[in-house]
Amino acid sequence: MGVGLWGGSIGHRPREVLHEPKTAATRYRVRSELSASLRELEVWGLVEFRNQKWHYRDECPSLHLDAQSHLSRVNNFNWRSFALSRPSDPATDVHNSAVFTISRSDYQRLQEDVINFIAAQRSKISRSGSEELCVFCCDFGPVAR
Repeated sequence: MGVGLWGGSIGHRPREVLHEPKTAATRYRVRSELSASLRELEVWGLVEFRNQKWHYRDECPSLHLDAQSHLSRVNNFNWRSFALSRPSDPATDVHNSAVFTISRSDYQRLQEDVINFIAAQRSKISRSGSEELCVFCCDFGPVAR
């Protein structure tokens, strides 16, 4: 499962992308190149600027990198690096790493639980507003292949 643009696996997204790109760039502590990025997304047909606001195009219900995309691994790495590089706030941020042994049958059940959690999360995100830009990173798998 690839992690997409805007911090999640963007299978679901809010209607409005951003009201004011410069304000959003400041709030979310991203570079001011946000306007240029939005213009590029507009050229690609993913967003449009109307009524003084940026919106996802209705014809584009999902912005999701396929797990097989050559960009998926780089995209996942970038978001994980971003999540860990910014100052952490224990009141609002969740970071967890664990290395453990587990039976193969429990591994399969836990993998299914993780996949179901992600699906449920995406469903909640699709019904939510757009006040907070969040990042969710998840890795689960054997250490050795």
